[in-house]
Amino acid sequence: MTSTDMAYGLVMLVDDGELDNFLHRKVIERAHFAKKIVVANSGREALEYLETNENLEGGLPNLIFLDINMPGMDGFHFLDAFKDLSTSIRDTCKIMILSSSINQGEIERITKDKHVLKFIDKPLRAYDLAKIRSILPGASN
Repeated sequence: MTSTDMAYGLVMLVDDGELDNFLHRKVIERAHFAKKIVVANSGREALEYLETNENLEGGLPNLIFLDINMPGMDGFHFLDAFKDLSTSIRDTCKIMILSSSINQGEIERITKDKHVLKFIDKPLRAYDLAKIRSILPGASN
């Protein structure tokens, strides 16, 4: 499979768990899902990345996998701040929640956000990526 067969140009993992990021990166790589993967260990780090790379060609992720529960800026606070980012960032970056939360209140609250496309239970699996390809076809950059 060539890089042009990959679903996405750039994918971002936003999670404070190093092991989760390592495993999810491997799943994405093995599925040939993205040309490039960037990792942010906090919501704040992710926002800074988005703002810094907004004007670079291919600098914004097509897809963000966002954890809910993180120290400091959690997924809820990230989404609140995301709403205030530029239209180009909001239009380019699609958000999937990737979390181990079993709190139904949290899940319902976060999936009602208009920027969230789907909730995925951790760990990320190849079939989750296949479902995303069917939801967002032709997303390659």
